[in-house]
Amino acid sequence: MPQIGGGQSLFVSHRRDGILYFGPPLFRPEEVPEEYVIRAFPTQTVPAEGLDLVVEIRNIVIDEGPGVWRVTDIIQVHNEARVTWVPSEPGEVVWRYPLPPGATSFRLMEGGPGSEEVRFEDATLLVSGAFPPGDRLLVIQYDLASLETSIPLTGRTDGVEFLVREPAPPLIVDGLRADAPIEMERGSSYMRWWAEDLEDRVVRVRIGEEGELPTAWLAVGVALLLVLLGAVFVHRGGARTPDPAVGQGAPLGTVDPARRRREILLAIAKIDEEAGAGDDGESDEARRKRRAVLLGQLARLE
Repeated sequence: MPQIGGGQSLFVSHRRDGILYFGPPLFRPEEVPEEYVIRAFPTQTVPAEGLDLVVEIRNIVIDEGPGVWRVTDIIQVHNEARVTWVPSEPGEVVWRYPLPPGATSFRLMEGGPGSEEVRFEDATLLVSGAFPPGDRLLVIQYDLASLETSIPLTGRTDGVEFLVREPAPPLIVDGLRADAPIEMERGSSYMRWWAEDLEDRVVRVRIGEEGELPTAWLAVGVALLLVLLGAVFVHRGGARTPDPAVGQGAPLGTVDPARRRREILLAIAKIDEEAGAGDDGESDEARRKRRAVLLGQLARLE
């Protein structure tokens, strides 16, 4: 068996009925089981209306580029069925997902097994080929001419996070909760909005006036005022009630933390491997941004 640990990882794949299945990644020698199992599943043809898959986590990260706003869109989609969905005809779309209207210059940064089966058409992400049970991570990039946009969240979305690198114009993000800015890497601060448990929503982003507070921040202000009033009430001898959490954010999604941690570490290891090879055409800046987003997710799992 190859050596693992010290930044090296190991996973094994097996092809059955033309479909590639992967075993769990191993990062440390003590994780090596006595029996390494790769699960394969029966196949079923995709229904005519296509698949309705759950988006477990979606991270949308925006920073300013030359004349455009560059978007890194990280989508973790989940097949809840216990079958591998296959198209009725080769190349047929099994899952489609709308992206912001007006987005241009689409690039696939990470698509997992079968990346060649991912394409873009009319601001829509199209995935063809087999779709096994479990999670699939898709990392895409595209450009927006303006921060004023709409973001479709089709179907069920367990958790979404919208991050914009500062400095940036004041934004109003309808449909998400504003939270305190976060630092994903040293010297880089991002404005943050988030939400959980959404169904068929459209998030609308618009540029606000200087000094204008988004509705979510007004709600935070009201909550803070209630906390202060409660403190005065307690000081005067009234009964104490629990303080609401203000501006603390929340963990996104209901994904098992241990499983998600392994997936993130595997994705980071792959980015580092690509950086060492240096022949994938991706810029160092784009690679650092992808890595920073994953490290930010990892930090929130610790």
